[in-house]
Amino acid sequence: MYDVLQTATSEDPAGSEYDPHAMYGSSFVVPVCGFVCRLCNKFFYTETAARHTHCRTHTHYLNLQRRGRREESNEGDVT
Repeated sequence: MYDVLQTATSEDPAGSEYDPHAMYGSSFVVPVCGFVCRLCNKFFYTETAARHTHCRTHTHYLNLQRRGRREESNEGDVT
């Protein structure tokens, strides 16, 4: 009932046919733990980097302003 998965012998699948039972590029999948700014779509490993450093950047500030303007204009569109 269960298919046996195989690990591809090479991380580079060039020149070989796709095998749905083989894993390709598994080294690109890594466990992570951290923080994401959904406004800027940026990932940070530590809370300090996310909240105390990133949230003070000019880019984050501009993205926050754009979002506020977008939300204000959407409120006026409600009929």
